[in-house]
Amino acid sequence: MGKASPPAEGDVERALVCAMSRLVSTRDAAKRRHECRRGTHECVLHSSLALCVAILLGLTCLTMRAGEVLPANPGDPSTLSDTEVLTQGRALATTGHRAEAIAFLRKRLETHAWDTDAQLLLGLVLSWEGQYEDARREIEAVLMSHPQYTDALLALVNVELWSGHPEQADDSTREFLALQPNDVQALLARARTLKKMGRYKEATATLETVHALEPGNREATDLRRALREYDATWEVSYTHSSIWYNDHSSPWDEEAVTVKRGEQAGSVLARISQGSRFGYHSTLGEIDWYPHLRQGTYLYVNVGYSPEGILYPKYRNGGELFQSLGHGFEASGGYRWLVFSSGNIRVYTASVGRYHRDWYFSGRTFLSPGSGLLTANSGLLAPGSGAIPATYHSSTTYQILARRYFSDGLSYVNVRYGHGAAPFEIRNVNQVGVLDSTSFSGEWNWRTGRHITIDAEAGASSQDRLSGTGLWQYFFDVGFRYRFE
Repeated sequence: MGKASPPAEGDVERALVCAMSRLVSTRDAAKRRHECRRGTHECVLHSSLALCVAILLGLTCLTMRAGEVLPANPGDPSTLSDTEVLTQGRALATTGHRAEAIAFLRKRLETHAWDTDAQLLLGLVLSWEGQYEDARREIEAVLMSHPQYTDALLALVNVELWSGHPEQADDSTREFLALQPNDVQALLARARTLKKMGRYKEATATLETVHALEPGNREATDLRRALREYDATWEVSYTHSSIWYNDHSSPWDEEAVTVKRGEQAGSVLARISQGSRFGYHSTLGEIDWYPHLRQGTYLYVNVGYSPEGILYPKYRNGGELFQSLGHGFEASGGYRWLVFSSGNIRVYTASVGRYHRDWYFSGRTFLSPGSGLLTANSGLLAPGSGAIPATYHSSTTYQILARRYFSDGLSYVNVRYGHGAAPFEIRNVNQVGVLDSTSFSGEWNWRTGRHITIDAEAGASSQDRLSGTGLWQYFFDVGFRYRFE
């Protein structure tokens, strides 16, 4: 297992400030949290004081980054109070004086060997410097005297993961949780460790425990969503789709069965779809693959074939590269190639999306260059009513989506708006021959229990087609998915 890279300089400061705001609560924090759960007035006082100290520390960091000069002499650590030692140690570490911070904290421990908060801060700074052996020694000493000190465990897990020893992090989190089985931060650290080790099913089970304790925990939600593509389990789903038109032409009906297998290299889906309209029936077989190239980068690959090639393209393939941009942003770019009996269609697509708290927002565009002939038969005319050849020109479609996730991180509702030549991504003849359209849709996806997910989507689209203008279509999809565990 390779070593993980330590965070960047800015992340060091933020993490140290966060750690400091926790450290100043002193070594008996666990006791005060227990009192807090009993609702004592003393807990309220402690919490208020801790909040004030955290705010002061944050303001100190901001003013120092704005250009305040660090005092040349931070003082004699043997004569300072616990809080002053932590404040000065943090100030040194976050202003490019980590070596001085290490020396300062070590001098403190020469005369105050019992100051475990200073010792933990020393371990944190050593870990940021890549001195993993020394950091491990200091943090383990803290845990030896305070085995239920959550902050010390989290620091030790980071050291083990950064130094390429996830198996030691596994041992540490397991031993800690034997004493504190409901510690959410420790459970999250264990889930991250298990993910690093490729034990995705155990990591998912750990996150289930976190959600039972804290249903809205953000980190658990995000990690659980990321793990779902790695989990080597089988899923089977069935979907039925119907489209009706206001000109009372033949409706569209489609059924699809999908089998999905999660793999470490990326999920693989096999899908069989059968559509019917105007008395015709066509079948389309497809394979989708989502290979993971590296952390934050993956591909979408699609190939498909229809033996009849009447209602579906005879052949289809596509690819798209997705890249995480940090801060919840993701961007992608790719193409689709569809071979219909009336002509070939090339579509280029790009998207940008962002996860923000329980929301996901995305915008996508489809660009289809004009390079061939289509017929109205490819759209809405019944067979035998006559083909109307027409050159299709370059067209662009925009789609905007807003999705709201629920506490389990998997269930959601979303709304979508689209405008342009294709109301939806082109998959069959219903999306061919469209000159302009405006579409709206809403979707509800709900996980019931551990195995079953129900999905329903409904919407409408106004369209101008080769065969006429002012056409409205209404659609409804319903699906059921079963996950084997």
